Amino acid sequence: MGKQRGFTLIELMVVLVILTVIAAIGYPSYTEYVNRGKRAEGKSALMRAAQQMERFYSLNNCYPSNTANCGSAGGSAAALTAVNMKSYSGESAASSAYNLSVTTNAQDFTLTATPTFSDAKCGNLTLMHTGAKNKTGTDSVQNCWSK
Repeated sequence: MGKQRGFTLIELMVVLVILTVIAAIGYPSYTEYVNRGKRAEGKSALMRAAQQMERFYSLNNCYPSNTANCGSAGGSAAALTAVNMKSYSGESAASSAYNLSVTTNAQDFTLTATPTFSDAKCGNLTLMHTGAKNKTGTDSVQNCWSK
């Protein structure tokens, strides 16, 4: 009688179970890794925008707003334009991970980065004129801003 070649059904099922366990552990880790990279883009855009707001303040003694001597930046987009910033975090609006907005008056501002992807952990990231950082998600501020 000749030797039979191939795999038994049990061997195939064991391999399938092993691959399923690896995928169940690996996929969430991978998606969190991707989200952390996107968060880095959003945090970087907020820091650049804050720097531009401070530069505007040092030249005009006020943040761009709809008040006398501070330009006519009545809305978020106009205030970002006044400080040479885009309303998105990446190279183009379509490929950006975050949309930027600002709430400002002559003496303070709050920048907000709203994710274009699902991010329940950190949600919207905010940066105030005082340097205070915040988020709207379920994770801690420290985890969202330090990783």
